[in-house]
Amino acid sequence: MHRQLGNMSQRLTQLENIAIFKDLDEKYMRLLKPLFEPFACSAGATVLRQGTPADYLYLVISGAVEMNFKPYDGVPITISHVEKDGLFGWSAV
Repeated sequence: MHRQLGNMSQRLTQLENIAIFKDLDEKYMRLLKPLFEPFACSAGATVLRQGTPADYLYLVISGAVEMNFKPYDGVPITISHVEKDGLFGWSAV
């Protein structure tokens, strides 16, 4: 996993290569870069739980994230997938 974090750190220093940041002015890019930090998890790990605050905004560098919803009276259902260069989390967004 250490190597994966190294690759992720390198990718985060090159945010302008990620689709949602491609047209962002350089002065805003300089403000954003220090706010990103690497985070890695293994397949099947839970990043956020339903009902808890999402304090971070996550940018998917590789892989995919499955979003599930658990109705109070039923089994969990998949409601969405977030793939490479997609965002999820941070309740305020």
